[in-house]
Amino acid sequence: MKFESNSQFKEAVQSYAVANDYNIRWTRTCAKKMEAKDISGCPWRIYGSLMKRELTFMIKRYNSEHKCSRSMRNRQATKDWMAKYYLEKFRSNPNWSVDEMEKDLLANFYISISRMKAYRTK
Repeated sequence: MKFESNSQFKEAVQSYAVANDYNIRWTRTCAKKMEAKDISGCPWRIYGSLMKRELTFMIKRYNSEHKCSRSMRNRQATKDWMAKYYLEKFRSNPNWSVDEMEKDLLANFYISISRMKAYRTK
């Protein structure tokens, strides 16, 4: 799979990790190479790098095997990711409460966040 830039690759992996309950960390992040691994020591891993002759970023290695259990806390569910995800909902309903956002995250992604993180997102 190819991406326009390393930031687009990172956003795609971040959304994939949140949607599939993978608690990952970035072990290598630079302009030409990026790698993410599962925190709990599972064999899940993804590695992408810049193509030499093209200006695209491509997945080079991907191990989809995942053996750990689901976590209610996900490091990839940052305030920036949540703000992008809920942007249209905030625009259509500016009075959407923080409690409703917390309940929606728990229902859709099984993620529990702190109240302060929800306020920063809003």
